[in-house]
Amino acid sequence: QMVAASGTQLSAFIHWYYWSTYVGTTTASVILGCVFSDYTSLVIEVGVNVLLMGAALLAWYCLNKWLVREPISMNPFKTVYSVLKFCSRHKTPIHRSSLTYWDDTPPSRLDLGKKKYGGPFSTEEVENVKAFFAISLILVSLGGFLIVNDTDTDNIAYEMNNPTLRFCSVHDILTNHNLVILVAIPLYEFVICPLFRNYIPTLLKKIGIGILVDLAAVACALSIDIFLHDGPDNTAKDDCNILSVNTTNPNSTVSSAVIAIPVTLNTISELIVFVSTFEFIFAQSPYSMRSMLVGTFY
Repeated sequence: QMVAASGTQLSAFIHWYYWSTYVGTTTASVILGCVFSDYTSLVIEVGVNVLLMGAALLAWYCLNKWLVREPISMNPFKTVYSVLKFCSRHKTPIHRSSLTYWDDTPPSRLDLGKKKYGGPFSTEEVENVKAFFAISLILVSLGGFLIVNDTDTDNIAYEMNNPTLRFCSVHDILTNHNLVILVAIPLYEFVICPLFRNYIPTLLKKIGIGILVDLAAVACALSIDIFLHDGPDNTAKDDCNILSVNTTNPNSTVSSAVIAIPVTLNTISELIVFVSTFEFIFAQSPYSMRSMLVGTFY
């Protein structure tokens, strides 16, 4: 729906979309956690999700004639499969076009699928496949970050909570990373972006900065973990569970403000990496393969 949109407009759309998802999850968690029991909350959550999905499908059906529908010449999955299948069966060009010439370096296996080398695919289709694999390689390289980001400070944020307390306790709200996102995105859009637009790094540099921030969150969480298990007041001999703040000594305590530091760093890294990756996909991927690449990232 934003075919002719600028990079700034696409970035703003991605930011506010990401922000709106956390508005919904935070509001639902607070209301359901404070008012209803666990079983009732689960039933209500499933019911609301079904209703909202049905409303989205109904809206798409009713508003379909007003939506921008760009024709897609070929299924992207079929394009990738067909190009790879052709290139796996041909190691040399079938024939050379009279409009081409030989370079110092021979064409790659993927390039053999182009029509000028005798293949059945247009230059655009082959280049789209090459762009797909280049972007997919970057997405695969973020796999380590996703594993660390999902497991590092979540244990601290939730295991420090009293199991008898509900989600709406003050400690839960202070350590919940949703609130950091709800504040960070408007701050970026209304303050940082307008005032420091010339100093904002590129998308790949943003992803790198996000990974470094996540490493800082892991180091901070690990330091807290070691302090709780090996501190002067803790005489327990149990093993140190990395990134887990459970301890058998009730005298080993840490304030919520200290716990909020790694949680905040972890949330900022998640926000930077996820949002920047979506921006990178929309900026660099071919139009016909955007949906497939977004699905690959998820």
